[in-house]
Amino acid sequence: MAYTSSTTIIKEDINKFEEDLKQELPAEYKKFLTFYNGCYLFDLLRVAGKDADTYKGLSIEEQVHLAFNLKTMDNLYRRKRTPKAYFIFADSIVKNAYYVINTDEKIIEIDYRTKKIIKSYKDLKSFICEILLEGKENLANGIFYEFK
Repeated sequence: MAYTSSTTIIKEDINKFEEDLKQELPAEYKKFLTFYNGCYLFDLLRVAGKDADTYKGLSIEEQVHLAFNLKTMDNLYRRKRTPKAYFIFADSIVKNAYYVINTDEKIIEIDYRTKKIIKSYKDLKSFICEILLEGKENLANGIFYEFK
């Protein structure tokens, strides 16, 4: 199933987040963060976001549903020879791929092992819509992924 972090990020927090990361976030990703602070979609996609400033007062359920840390996501794949111009923001264990936003704001799916481009999407919205349709189709066909 799909779930997102229960918190959104306001503009001031996005500015602070960019300062902490020492990089400017792509415009479409910033817009995404104003609605969702990361998400997991049907076990097909994990979109990173901003960590909580503190876990104090959060229930276990709230902690589990926090966004995967964007800096950690970048560290996972940047060392894999990903060009600096690519903004790494998501991955998929099922597809053995990670996703970047290029300078034209297009989404590129990259194979984790070979570093070859698998697919390209015109923008973030069309990319997420395609993942949602795939997840919906998987549910309708009884396709589920188990991780051990």
